[in-house]
Amino acid sequence: MAGCGWYACCVGMSALESRLALLFPCVLALGFVAGMNLSPRLQHERRDFVNTYFFVGKFARAELFRAGLQRPEPEDLGTYTSGPRAELAIPVETKAKSDLELLIEYSLNPRLGDRMIEITVNGEKIAEWRVAQGKRRLAHALRVPSDLWRPGQPLDMTMTAKSPPPAHPADRHPAPPELGMILHAVSVYQMS
Repeated sequence: MAGCGWYACCVGMSALESRLALLFPCVLALGFVAGMNLSPRLQHERRDFVNTYFFVGKFARAELFRAGLQRPEPEDLGTYTSGPRAELAIPVETKAKSDLELLIEYSLNPRLGDRMIEITVNGEKIAEWRVAQGKRRLAHALRVPSDLWRPGQPLDMTMTAKSPPPAHPADRHPAPPELGMILHAVSVYQMS
């Protein structure tokens, strides 16, 4: 009787418990279908995986580095940025023209303080993140509108560290902080 699934699970239960156990998958499926129908954005938008570019150990794609990045660490630590700015060239291996999503996986140097990170793609600012001291492993998704890229051309992505806004307007802005990122991977998805 080990392969009987739900029936075997329901044998030791009372009649009410067994009916609820059999009803649970139906309620779960109904909730999923209702949620998809009530949310047109979820129903019509999906993302298709294009590629992942790693910056870790022997899988590191150093040919994508333009500026502000050190050589990949030999262990699986990732690739450290150097200075307040890092530049990458991310290939887009698709011919279809639609919005893209980039998923950037990275760690932060825990010794550095709070800072803002501004992301530009092909010269246009598409995001600004506030990162806090002590945060270790992070992943952020970026939406790249279709008018910012062309098939066959790499995405020129720049990450720039900025000081967070001062608490008081009279406070002076310090020099740009270190970016302090350790890149692990960038994944590219196509939205449809």
